[in-house]
Amino acid sequence: LSGDDLRLDITTQKKKEKQPENTKDKAQLLSRGDRSLERIAVHGHAQFIAANWGVLGNELPETRVTIEGPTLTFESSTERVQVLGQGRMGIEDYRKKEGTQVASQDPLAQVSGRGATLFTWMDQCNLDFRYNDMLILDQVQMLHMPMGKDESDNVQVDCQRLVADLVETGGLNVMQKSKPDHIDLREVKADGEVRVIGHDHEIYTDHLDYTHFDQTMLLHGDLGNDTRVIKTSSGMTSLSGRKIKWDLQQNRFELINQGRGTVPIERR
Repeated sequence: LSGDDLRLDITTQKKKEKQPENTKDKAQLLSRGDRSLERIAVHGHAQFIAANWGVLGNELPETRVTIEGPTLTFESSTERVQVLGQGRMGIEDYRKKEGTQVASQDPLAQVSGRGATLFTWMDQCNLDFRYNDMLILDQVQMLHMPMGKDESDNVQVDCQRLVADLVETGGLNVMQKSKPDHIDLREVKADGEVRVIGHDHEIYTDHLDYTHFDQTMLLHGDLGNDTRVIKTSSGMTSLSGRKIKWDLQQNRFELINQGRGTVPIERR
């Protein structure tokens, strides 16, 4: 953890314990947690990095979380981090897959898989490390780059507000384990000027609701606005309607209400 100005709030807890007789035991008592860190506030070029390098000599860490912004605060009791101002967060997982696993066709399921995911924003980012929830506001972008894949497999989500609920993994201590738990998405909600790019599709809508349980994405526009699904390779709008359901596992789109049909796209 680093920054221009770093402030720590530390409390001292007085405990009634039998005093040890020898010097070695006395030293252990003084360093055994009578003091606790309650709050951290970093102002100016704040940066937080938690990494697990695995085997000595690796070029890349097995896992790494990097958070950067103008101001960062951390509350120990709740394990919550808030970054105010324009910032970024990187989540990297370069561990080798264990056993035989069937690759999911779900692009958002892959966001929590091996590779690197970068989040950027203009206003703020709120993280709950205990329950693995996040809220990011204003010109939000999420870009996932799968490990061992080319750029055509990247998945990008742009929006004004992003809420993600991930499977709980035990708080900040998870990053210090020799084999950190795998982080999986439960739900993602994106609102405001939503754009999804990936897997030969470009989608424009007002709201996105993703659930990992059934691997579906509900795309819906505000009243009077249609959701547009564009086939990137052909440059044509393949589907248009206010509400569209995307079965990510089967890569199949379902129009929930009647739209305008297939029309040429607007170049952007």
